[in-house]
Amino acid sequence: MAFELEWESRGVYRRFHGHVTVGDRRQSLQAICADRRFDDLLYSISDYLDIGAFDYSAEANSELAALHIGPVWTNPKILIATV
Repeated sequence: MAFELEWESRGVYRRFHGHVTVGDRRQSLQAICADRRFDDLLYSISDYLDIGAFDYSAEANSELAALHIGPVWTNPKILIATV
């Protein structure tokens, strides 16, 4: 697992490190959305500054973007930032 989640009072900080796979990105999103605190989140920060490698494909990015649609409808207050 190439990520860690830090839950804050109204947000979550997701830090990726090492070799990040599509599965890691999917698993981290599922862990956040399945958590009982998700509906109260105001922000989510994804930090990729410590990665060594990143698996990318247009198809995988489209899939992950689609997986964000339902959660954003469930919690429209959430702001998502990525660094």
